[in-house]
Amino acid sequence: MNGKKVIYRCVLLTLSSMLVSVSPVYAGYGSFQTAGVDEDGNIDHAIFDNLSSEYKKALENFYIDESVVKNIISGTNFKVLKESDIKDLLLRYLDVKSNRTITRGEFVKIFDGGFGEFHGEQDLANGLSLYHSYLLDLQKKDYITESDFTTGDYNTNITRLEMIKIAVRAANRLSGSDKFSALVAIQAGLLSSKNGNLNLDDPVTVREALQMTDNVLWLTKTDWLGKTESLNVDKKALTLIKSTLDREIDPWNRKIRTTNLPKNADDYLYILDDIPNSMYEMKYPPGGEVFPFKPSKERITGLAYNKTEADGMVKNVEEFYKLILNVDYRTIDNNWAQNVYKLMSTQGVNDYSLNKRMNSLRNYVKWVKQKKIILKGSLKVEPSMTYSLGFIYARAKVNLQIIKAPKDAYMLNKDQTALYWGSYTGMSYFKKGPGTNINLYSDIRIAPDKVNADWGEYKVANEELFKNFSIIK
Repeated sequence: MNGKKVIYRCVLLTLSSMLVSVSPVYAGYGSFQTAGVDEDGNIDHAIFDNLSSEYKKALENFYIDESVVKNIISGTNFKVLKESDIKDLLLRYLDVKSNRTITRGEFVKIFDGGFGEFHGEQDLANGLSLYHSYLLDLQKKDYITESDFTTGDYNTNITRLEMIKIAVRAANRLSGSDKFSALVAIQAGLLSSKNGNLNLDDPVTVREALQMTDNVLWLTKTDWLGKTESLNVDKKALTLIKSTLDREIDPWNRKIRTTNLPKNADDYLYILDDIPNSMYEMKYPPGGEVFPFKPSKERITGLAYNKTEADGMVKNVEEFYKLILNVDYRTIDNNWAQNVYKLMSTQGVNDYSLNKRMNSLRNYVKWVKQKKIILKGSLKVEPSMTYSLGFIYARAKVNLQIIKAPKDAYMLNKDQTALYWGSYTGMSYFKKGPGTNINLYSDIRIAPDKVNADWGEYKVANEELFKNFSIIK
């Protein structure tokens, strides 16, 4: 993305978001359409007395002093000052001033202004700082927390790291420690290197603030539109930040490692210390020749994948398999069937198939009682290992213990189930009889009930554990 064009686009986008659209800023105020000039060809400064209050707010929001703009305009040879001329002058001014470093308060004002908020005039009238209401707004949205600026000084220059932490939250991405937030920002394309280094402690310039605001706005817009485009990722910056992550903590308080990496480490945002390479290196399901592959590093830094939403998805999947893998013929009933049914995605499933699903669950209850089956097990989803390949998958670690089951229960019954509900491939290749203990990694297909749902609404879409799996030896 071209830096200059990005800043210009951000300015116009911010102006339009603040003022509903750009044109009303100028429309209806004749001085903008046919501004008078004096006999020397200079613009009459009196036009500023007739500026719309909305335009004055726009100037103030970007720290453009009216007297400076007057001088710029006075130096032009425009006989008529048009809307396009005002835009051009505004952008030229911003380009000149773009390398000025800004304070925390100024960043707050620019950043929140980019989301269409304006409070400055009211704050000044009440004797408050220009950034006061902008700060309250960002704190209300949880984009800024009390721990972000420990000194509480908003007149101090904001650093690139401080900016990153705010931006990552605003973009609805995973956030955590300082370095982890920087990692997510770089992988999401929000941040690039500076002079070949990360320079996270450097002060932020006007240009960088506008660039970051534009990037966040762009990401959130494409998220909601469901588009797959992404910002450019600075590979050098990614390499730099990853080299600093050893023993760093992820959002789930697990340690990250940077040595003895799996062969496909580049597919992942980071590698965890307590997960073996075999789980990372398990082969993906077939379909890469037909469907676009989106690795975990892209999936978990995109489309509003934050910890709260990821935890919701994990909870839905794990609760489903808690029911599926823990079955006792002495206690199972149709309530079990109803609860399993509620935890499955209905997206793309017609009424006939839903009824068939419910009947299959009820038949399974009867079959478990008939065969006197007892199963115990668990499934743990790894939230940092979600990817897409035609469908969206969450990788998980599974344990299944067969406490009691006759040998013929390992074979598929009339509902294409063996032992646990949904085992459509059968279990005949495992050791038969009580005491069988199965450990494996499995890719669980997940989907929400509706299109464009949040991650927290994702549920199990295909219950089969032995579709794409790897036995843990």
